[in-house]
Amino acid sequence: MKRTDIRHYLIGLIILIALSLAACSAENHLEQAIQHTKAASQATEGKSIAKHAQSAKDHATEAKNAKPNQKHSENSSDHLVEGIRNLDQAIEKGNLDAVDSAKKAAEDALAHLQQAKN
Repeated sequence: MKRTDIRHYLIGLIILIALSLAACSAENHLEQAIQHTKAASQATEGKSIAKHAQSAKDHATEAKNAKPNQKHSENSSDHLVEGIRNLDQAIEKGNLDAVDSAKKAAEDALAHLQQAKN
């Protein structure tokens, strides 16, 4: 094998690894968003709902900004956007200590994030 062939092979291998890691990162962020959203929807205090919803929003935003994975549904981006919008509402309502409204927004966000995963 020539030196240039080895370099091309190594460059291709590095690119493949980088793309694989990016896809795993997006999957992990979405899973973390779902877990924090579940915690928000089960919390009983407004500040706790807001805290978990903020963590979920951070992860959902990272998942949305990552390169899309072919395994996700065609409209997963739309579900992520809606989920993030619902998380914003959960944060707002949680900070106002409107527990029922905050939990409802978190439950709506959870439904969208789970759809984005499928």
